Amino acid sequence: RIREKSIPVDIVTIEDVVKGFFWESKGSRFAVITSDEQGIKPKLLIFSLGKEKAEAVAGFDLPSNSFNRVIWAPEGQYFVVA
Repeated sequence: RIREKSIPVDIVTIEDVVKGFFWESKGSRFAVITSDEQGIKPKLLIFSLGKEKAEAVAGFDLPSNSFNRVIWAPEGQYFVVA
């Protein structure tokens, strides 16, 4: 079904290990929590879906591995990392 002409498909390449994937409640963004292969350097990456492709809009180094969830506000726009 994904190969049909009317269904857009985009590929986002992430070099690190993905620990979590979180869609924005209302909107076109998603967040990904990653870490390097040793699990030492956690990161938060924010992507936005454009008309042509998904683009990285922000990236943050997290201070510890205890962060494992992104909670978006019900109306979107804001989020909390816990």
